[in-house]
Amino acid sequence: GQARGREVGPEDLEPVTLRLASLGRTIPAMELARADYAFMEAATTFEQFMDKGRYDVVLSPTLTRAPAPLGLLSLDPEDFDAYGEAIAAYAAHCPFWNQAGAPAMSVPLHWNEQGLPIGMMFGARYGQEGLLFSLAGQLEQARPWFDKRPAVWVGDMN
Repeated sequence: GQARGREVGPEDLEPVTLRLASLGRTIPAMELARADYAFMEAATTFEQFMDKGRYDVVLSPTLTRAPAPLGLLSLDPEDFDAYGEAIAAYAAHCPFWNQAGAPAMSVPLHWNEQGLPIGMMFGARYGQEGLLFSLAGQLEQARPWFDKRPAVWVGDMN
């Protein structure tokens, strides 16, 4: 807002983002510091795990179920608490990588009966984005996805 010379509002951000920013302003600084420390501790533990096992990447599903219909997980939900629970259950494997600051990628290695991609997520150590890009290239050579397009569904979502 300061850089733009006006308050950031609903015309600038999705309702979910505005709500999270508002919630963030209510968190005491000490709680934020504790959470940040927990994230750093998780990142350190992950690095130690990768180092001890000599692992290059970690593989997990990107989502816990098939891709949701367009609009189902709207960024303008009526019930923010239910939305938060739904997202946490749906993309349960993703937050770690954001919180730890480690790179990750999702690649479509399978497609369901409706032609929707089923993403597999690969995560690597901090600073290993190049490894993930190389792996993505090898995977796409082995199982190309550049020409995969799901059918566009325009029916009723109810």
